[in-house]
Amino acid sequence: MRRDPVPAVHAGLGGEVKEVAGAGATICYVVVHPDLKGASRKYFLDYNEGLASNFATDPELAKKIWDYTHDLVNSLPRT
Repeated sequence: MRRDPVPAVHAGLGGEVKEVAGAGATICYVVVHPDLKGASRKYFLDYNEGLASNFATDPELAKKIWDYTHDLVNSLPRT
């Protein structure tokens, strides 16, 4: 495991940062596993279903992030 380049950002993750292949493994597993077909609104970590943090389920925070991202994308020059 490599040293965390952004420790403050990853403090909520216990400081653990995975390599690209490891970080994508659970996503690939969830996408292709037949028992998970149709799974929605679930959180997975290291191949296991888990509980999402309060940040992940906060509708006000979700709206703020959506609005911020929308404004950021719309502020970019169009080519």
